[in-house]
Amino acid sequence: MHVQKNAPQFIGIGGKGCGLALVTDLLDVHPQINSPIPSLRFFSGSAYTENDLSKYVEALCLVPPPAVCGESCPEYLTTSGVAERIAHTYPDTKLFVVVRNPIDRAIVEYQHARAAQKIPKNMTCAQYLTNHPEAQTDGFFGRHLTQYFTIYTSLQLYVMVYEDFVKEPLKSMQKLYDFLEIDKEFVPKRLAAYAPPPEEPKHPGRIKRLFRLIGKLLKKIHPKKEFGPLTPPAPTHLNYFSEAELAVFKRTFAADAAQLSNLVHRDMVVEWSLE
Repeated sequence: MHVQKNAPQFIGIGGKGCGLALVTDLLDVHPQINSPIPSLRFFSGSAYTENDLSKYVEALCLVPPPAVCGESCPEYLTTSGVAERIAHTYPDTKLFVVVRNPIDRAIVEYQHARAAQKIPKNMTCAQYLTNHPEAQTDGFFGRHLTQYFTIYTSLQLYVMVYEDFVKEPLKSMQKLYDFLEIDKEFVPKRLAAYAPPPEEPKHPGRIKRLFRLIGKLLKKIHPKKEFGPLTPPAPTHLNYFSEAELAVFKRTFAADAAQLSNLVHRDMVVEWSLE
């Protein structure tokens, strides 16, 4: 990977409520990644100037190769001008983004707003989306990514679909590892259950029995740490919207999803059931 001096090798640009934090956590544990991966909000903030670049570089804690450094910030996707700022400052840096069903994304935002008591308890999801237009526009992935794809190609901007990650988390992360040109065979502990079983010895017998015995002893000495569900279940839309409300929001997001489809070369309108 060729990257200019004192530059991040990668930047996660979003999106909000799309699992970027989880993906970043799984990227963070990769042995070739300089940990922790910060979220500096440098390119989306008013503090962005050429003069402040030294502070940004210092905050990144850049280390010499082969360690890979970067940051991850969900605001970069939806903040106007960030694509141009990153491209101007670090033209060689690779970017990645996570997108998901925009209705699911909107419901997650609504859930968080209720849990944080930022909205009245009796406010419905439809009312929240109506009163907070950004809760809808943050899910216009086609619009936002068009700004990036006018500058970058798929060789430098990787789009991960959250639903793909839910179905095959290890495969999805290994594709991201490969895109970032780090060891794609690495398996995070949280994803060990998704890895294929090890190959059986070519000459079973004593060797096989010995490995089984060692495995049993290790399990007794070091019990396997159980992790909770990797991702929460997808929300049931009709628990949050009436059928009429849901139809309206589907139409709202369908046009943008069609725009996204042209960028990622797959029919996101159908995949996200927005038709």
